[in-house]
Amino acid sequence: MYGSVSDMEYRKLDEKIKRTMKRSAGDMVRLGYLLHDMMEKRLWEEAYDCFDDYLRSELHMEYSQASRFMGIHRKYSVDGGWEVDARWEGYSQSVLVEMLNMPPELEGKVTPDMTARQVREMKRQAREEAAQAEREAAYAEQEAAQAEREAIQAEQWAARQEHEFPGTGQETDVFPGQVCVE
Repeated sequence: MYGSVSDMEYRKLDEKIKRTMKRSAGDMVRLGYLLHDMMEKRLWEEAYDCFDDYLRSELHMEYSQASRFMGIHRKYSVDGGWEVDARWEGYSQSVLVEMLNMPPELEGKVTPDMTARQVREMKRQAREEAAQAEREAAYAEQEAAQAEREAIQAEQWAARQEHEFPGTGQETDVFPGQVCVE
């Protein structure tokens, strides 16, 4: 194992990952790239049975955290490389993580000076607004269904009136379910 080409590549990449982890949040794209590279090339197999074991033993990281870094890389890199897209320079690591599952229309509202707490609040408000819009749409749908039922009942009433008083043109003010007393 020691001294092989893949072992040397493993050690070199492992050291780059550890150095990158210590840098600023702007390097999270690069860290995601390096983690993705380690996983895809399966270089961890030189020393570990699985990628999770490598992450825990060498980087003291759970797979979920590594997955977030790899997600940051996928979403915020230039053409899948290790350079961050200029649009996202200056954003903190925590803000980039919060933005991972954010719809594009909200992303445009996030600025580099925002905190992760502010981004979470923005997402919460957007969810509440969407839920409110959904409730309003459901109410409008119920109203439309009720209006349709009433229209059908009115048509049925008119048909009964025509059947009971054919050709007379008489109409009564009695509606279905109403008792007429003269």
